[in-house]
Amino acid sequence: MSGPEQAAQRSHRAALVLNAVLGCVLAVLVVWSWSPMPASAQGQAPARARGEYTMVSGKTGSGSAHALYVVDGANSELVVFRWDQTRKEFLGFAYRSLDADTKAPMGR
Repeated sequence: MSGPEQAAQRSHRAALVLNAVLGCVLAVLVVWSWSPMPASAQGQAPARARGEYTMVSGKTGSGSAHALYVVDGANSELVVFRWDQTRKEFLGFAYRSLDADTKAPMGR
């Protein structure tokens, strides 16, 4: 075999190897995309919308404890955090779904 024939044969082999590798990558991607979702992700509610938060400080209705009221306007939720002076940290105090509150029947 002469030099040009060997070069052509090497380039042909390289093309075959490259095609085989690309075929394997494609097969892995196809299998991965068709694989079932993990059990923890099945049957769950759709992802939450990105929150739009408003925070207001104040006091709780049950005493003089300081609180931080956080309203998530995008998801219609209210969370209240109470400041624990001894531990110097916020603690979850209350949660309300504003959607549920607006849909609840009016009462006394």
